[in-house]
Amino acid sequence: MSRVISLCRQSSLDRRLGRWMAQHPYLSYGLLWLAMPLGLLAAVFLLAAAIAFPVAWLFGCL
Repeated sequence: MSRVISLCRQSSLDRRLGRWMAQHPYLSYGLLWLAMPLGLLAAVFLLAAAIAFPVAWLFGCL
């Protein structure tokens, strides 16, 4: 039983982040507006690079 409880415990960083978001809702909402598109762009770029580099290597462009 104690193992189950210890697996569900929240880290201190999560608690501090949650408290900060509760105290500053507009800042955290604005950060989401900034971070989500940048995260999506980074994911698309990394996926495109993961495909483009091996293909460029195969065709001798590198």
